[in-house]
Amino acid sequence: LINRLPDTYAKETSSRLFKFFRVLGAEFAEVRDALTTTEEYRDIDRAAGETLDRIGSNVEQERGQVSDYTYRGLIKGKIARNLSPGDVDSIKGIVSVMLSIPVSEVSVVPYWRRAEQEPAAVEIAAPLHALAQYQLPPERWAAIMQLIVAAGVRASVLLRGTFQFSSLPAESQYAADKG
Repeated sequence: LINRLPDTYAKETSSRLFKFFRVLGAEFAEVRDALTTTEEYRDIDRAAGETLDRIGSNVEQERGQVSDYTYRGLIKGKIARNLSPGDVDSIKGIVSVMLSIPVSEVSVVPYWRRAEQEPAAVEIAAPLHALAQYQLPPERWAAIMQLIVAAGVRASVLLRGTFQFSSLPAESQYAADKG
């Protein structure tokens, strides 16, 4: 700030004006830090706690008892569902966004292409390890998938992978080789 003044002002570090600008500059730095922090908290990937709850309420996504990590996936899925036309490519995109996996790991097969030929049904397949990171039960995941597809279309969920029951009775565990 002192360098922006014309040469008619005293610019030495011992001058009152220099000391005033030092105090004023520190206040500007605090305001800049507060604005940066506010901007970061509005990012779904960085928001936590109450801020994340407010983002969720903006898109009408209930939190329930899930962790911040899981809630972020639900919010992203809700936003994607709100913007989705319900076609196969958008379903794959929503699932990949919610589970933070590449679109290539998700498959959507319309049942009219299968031997059973059910015209208004699809099978949505995703890797089990991706769902395990969110600690959502398969029933809740199936309910979310039903919300992704178009109205009147039945969603069948297939989770690919292996699993083994947890050795801890009240806690889930994950092992890359066992699920």
